[in-house]
Amino acid sequence: MNYFSLSGVYFAAVMFMCTISVSMTVVVLNFHHRNPDMYDMPNWVRRAVCEWLAWMMRMSRPGRDLSRQFLIRKAKMRELEAKNPPSLSLISNVRDADNTIPHTDYPSFRSTTTSTTTTTKVDGGGYHQIRNELLAILNEIRFITHKIKEDNEAADATNDWKFAAMVIDRLCFWIFAFYLTVTTLIIFFSAPNMKYSLGAR
Repeated sequence: MNYFSLSGVYFAAVMFMCTISVSMTVVVLNFHHRNPDMYDMPNWVRRAVCEWLAWMMRMSRPGRDLSRQFLIRKAKMRELEAKNPPSLSLISNVRDADNTIPHTDYPSFRSTTTSTTTTTKVDGGGYHQIRNELLAILNEIRFITHKIKEDNEAADATNDWKFAAMVIDRLCFWIFAFYLTVTTLIIFFSAPNMKYSLGAR
């Protein structure tokens, strides 16, 4: 009877672990397939999971320093930035720079021929035409660079979600392995035959 009761306890423990494992698998897959278009990663997830929990799991990431000293320095820098935030007016001026080019930036265009002594100057309409063309080229270049920057930021955010999924998956692996090992040993040494064999020795 004790044998069947211990088997039931072990089966219940394994089923409990399988239930939690399936639930955490859904969470890991949800994190893995997230992207910045649907979800913004909270700061606490980035700090707790992608940094400190990854350091505790002894995980590494290419191009990122996850050492304890670097994380402590990074936390101090965040505290300083929170106490002394940067000037928002300066940031807005840099981001929203005027796309105009002053007239003084253009040299005086002249065309001189050897056959005549006539000097031709570019009139005001020519200045405006060249200026508009240069502004159109400048806007296209800025649009391309802005698009590339957005794509890089989106790729970094997607990689952060995937790395968070890896960290949670590693944590679940160690927790479930420890739980299964301890549960198996406890139930194994709780068997009556094992007690009698240990007592006989």
